[in-house]
Amino acid sequence: MPLSAGQAACEAAIQTAFDNAKAAGQDGEGSITADLGKEITAAVMDLIKTATVSTSVTGTAAPLAPAGAAPVTGVGTSTSIS
Repeated sequence: MPLSAGQAACEAAIQTAFDNAKAAGQDGEGSITADLGKEITAAVMDLIKTATVSTSVTGTAAPLAPAGAAPVTGVGTSTSIS
């Protein structure tokens, strides 16, 4: 699925991260920027995981007996990320 499918969830997660940072600042908590960075990173990673990556490769394999070179096509799809 395209990245746009996860856009609303990503925006909501980033908004929540900023809201959490604002609340933490009002409470005087010490790791505001570190926590904000972690929450934004998590939101972006979740967005990236919604994408399907498709690839297509076309080349030539040689030599093939008896005719010589022949076209080769490969296709790959991935929906996972570590």
